[in-house]
Amino acid sequence: NPGQVEIGAGLEYQTSKEGYEVALPLSFEYGISKRFTFLFEPVPLTIIHPKTGRHATGLGDLEMTLFYQLIKETKSFPSISLSAEVKLPTAKDSLIGTGKTGFTPFLIASKTTGKFFTSLNLSYTLLGEPKGVVANNLFNYAAGTVFELSPKSLLFGEIYGNTSAIGG
Repeated sequence: NPGQVEIGAGLEYQTSKEGYEVALPLSFEYGISKRFTFLFEPVPLTIIHPKTGRHATGLGDLEMTLFYQLIKETKSFPSISLSAEVKLPTAKDSLIGTGKTGFTPFLIASKTTGKFFTSLNLSYTLLGEPKGVVANNLFNYAAGTVFELSPKSLLFGEIYGNTSAIGG
């Protein structure tokens, strides 16, 4: 809704055969119009803990995203939206961030069923590569749902995956 502000915080935990990562992102979302939304996501704490090599703890990169709803949800059809995210290099540690700007366009399908709001996302990340690093851009996919416990309380969960930036 126009003028609506939503504030959130999350806990992200990612694991792979190379180690694990923890992040504590904050989110500030503003409704520009009925179909346009702006999302501002600083990450005040990121922990990178590989099984070998040095570890890092510090500020993460800043993400800013514009969302546009192309098709409104109907009783039998999901809402279809496009978004564009820009990642700005605010991380000071090269293990946490690349030091380069990244860009990700998204295609999002969303549907409300009872007290559940579910979305499926597909995206493609154009990585900002630091000098001397060769990395693949990423195909990303996610499925998430929000459950309304009460008008002021929500539970949410998400499953996220992507292709590897370095192969393997």
